[in-house]
Amino acid sequence: MDEAPRHVFHHLPKCGGNSLKQAMLAHFVLVDDYAHRGTLAQDHEPAEAFAARRLDLSGIHWDAVPPRLLTGHFDLPGCRLFERYPDTVAPPYRRITFLRDPLARAVSHYRFARETGRFLIEEDSLDAFLDAQRNPIAGLIAANPEEAPEALKRYWFVGVLEEIDRDLAALCRRLGKAPVPVPHVNATNPKATDAGGDAASPGAIERFRQANRIDQALYDWAVAKGVRRSERPAPSARSPLRGVSPR
Repeated sequence: MDEAPRHVFHHLPKCGGNSLKQAMLAHFVLVDDYAHRGTLAQDHEPAEAFAARRLDLSGIHWDAVPPRLLTGHFDLPGCRLFERYPDTVAPPYRRITFLRDPLARAVSHYRFARETGRFLIEEDSLDAFLDAQRNPIAGLIAANPEEAPEALKRYWFVGVLEEIDRDLAALCRRLGKAPVPVPHVNATNPKATDAGGDAASPGAIERFRQANRIDQALYDWAVAKGVRRSERPAPSARSPLRGVSPR
């Protein structure tokens, strides 16, 4: 008998993860594995402390009713998903994640940090923050960012925030679950402006695009994958494969 699937949601920061978690409550009990984060950045749990309280995945009742969904940012040094739970790369584990346009994600991160104080931002302007970015998402997917495109292909499901309604519906279909509406949590202004309203300069945007080509490639691949999913006929229209979930 096949082992029950074990679902893991890799909640990449500022990619709509809180909205997706709220939606997944319709079908799962969430097992959160996040570092403790206080109201201000200086109150956050150190990476060393978080690394020391790694969950025992064998103790999670994955096949309970409702089933469990492990969730976390896995964004601290030594605690990235491939470091903290390397076995989740292969069955029975199913890694799930959503990506976002790299520039929009970076702007959202900057604005959220400036508005809430929950993340330390050393740069004093949006342009300076964008100049400091070097493929942060690729660094959460693989130890060597150059290997992130291949590593991402091993995720069981990858969606994009910009098509969250479409891709959440596709995820539910693949899970064999009923569709659920998408709540919107932790929304920030998506425009390329800092907290003071100044727009990012065209030069900073171009430098960002050049310096973050791997993140852009990850996002472009996820977008194309979503388009291919949406173009496939429903299983009922393909009699030889009736009942097979779209991939």
